[in-house]
Amino acid sequence: MNILHLYPDSMSLYGESGNVKAMTEAAGKAGKTVEIYRADLDSEISFGGIDLVYIGQGTEENELRALAHIRKFKDELVSYIEGGGKLLATGNAWEIFGRSITYRDKEYEGLRIFDYTTVVGKERLVDECEAHVSSFDMDIIGFSNHSGVVTGANNAFTEFTKGRGESHLYKGFMGTHMIGPILARNNSLTEKLTV
Repeated sequence: MNILHLYPDSMSLYGESGNVKAMTEAAGKAGKTVEIYRADLDSEISFGGIDLVYIGQGTEENELRALAHIRKFKDELVSYIEGGGKLLATGNAWEIFGRSITYRDKEYEGLRIFDYTTVVGKERLVDECEAHVSSFDMDIIGFSNHSGVVTGANNAFTEFTKGRGESHLYKGFMGTHMIGPILARNNSLTEKLTV
């Protein structure tokens, strides 16, 4: 199994790199050999041969840096998603795939792969969360710590039953404000993605 970890140095607040460790352990238990490929802000990115892409939460400043960098690889990324490739984006990372991000009263154009928009406010949402993922028929737990409010997402990946946040599910793309790390706290979800 080939996992591409995007921006592990700049988009890994709150121990979010633990999601990659959880996937590696789950795949290993299932008898799979795991290769981890890292792409940082100065890297060329290729999605060829990749089974799952992961990007975690960062500061708002690093979120915008990641957006500026990955924009150069948008066409390849769209092909990967449309082809059914799996991509998990946690925390604020999934916001970059939308139409725009407004931060400190300035609007930044997103990747425009999806039609949702984000406004980063002054209020920070910090809360334990519970959610249901109807597409996978499972309940999951996690944590929210973000300032972005997303409008226009389908909220199909994490339908919150406790706490707040938004999410988006499209083919193999899974974006959620829920962190935790989410996979370290939810073995059933980790197995769904890796086994």
